[in-house]
Amino acid sequence: MNKYGKNFEIYYYDVDKFNRITPLSILNYLEETAISHSWSVGLGCEELYEKGYAWVLSKWHVEIKRYPSFKDKIYVETWASSFDRYFANRWFTIKDEKGSKIISAASQWILIDIDKRRAVKIPKEISDCYGVVDEIATDESFRNFEKIEIDENKRKYEIRRSDIDTNGHVNNKKYIEWIIETIPDEIYENYYLSSFDVLYKKETSYGHSIYASYIEVKKDENSVQYHHVIRLDDDTELARIYTKWIKRA
Repeated sequence: MNKYGKNFEIYYYDVDKFNRITPLSILNYLEETAISHSWSVGLGCEELYEKGYAWVLSKWHVEIKRYPSFKDKIYVETWASSFDRYFANRWFTIKDEKGSKIISAASQWILIDIDKRRAVKIPKEISDCYGVVDEIATDESFRNFEKIEIDENKRKYEIRRSDIDTNGHVNNKKYIEWIIETIPDEIYENYYLSSFDVLYKKETSYGHSIYASYIEVKKDENSVQYHHVIRLDDDTELARIYTKWIKRA
């Protein structure tokens, strides 16, 4: 099995006040499909844990052409495109009922040793289970992030128990949720998030405080782009995020 797909119907709790699926819910559907793919090849979470491994997300690149709404039916498809020592690249597409591609994504994953909490080379027995499809879902891939100091437009969050996933650290999707809360009301009300890139630098866990901040890096008549940084209260950098917002018609 090389490609794997699942059908979903958008639930009411997946949409925002504009009746559009939220970016958080988009990532939920992508990751749910990736997890199901792993289960289907005999490498679900429990099987990996028994081997002493877990997958940790390193990067996202997501492009949103159109947001599905409540009750819309979608088809999510995913496949592995490469395995390179410590890294595995996985692509996704989301199509509507007519088969039109409305969302595309690229992701990069690292296999870690659970006990040592460090990356390990991906065993051939694992990569062979997935197979490789020489196909891409988007023309663009991962952004090359430069380190940037941001100490403005800052917002503080306390990490809650509900933010923690089965690996014992903050779920990667929470970072997107945090940075969207920092976006100015004028942009949130009149623009939509058309693409975003995430580089995860370091994991964190329950009991910490984090700060999400941003700067505007580009703006024209119809779009605005932001560079975001998420840090711990001791200034340890957790993630770099880049978002592009398009004015709604």
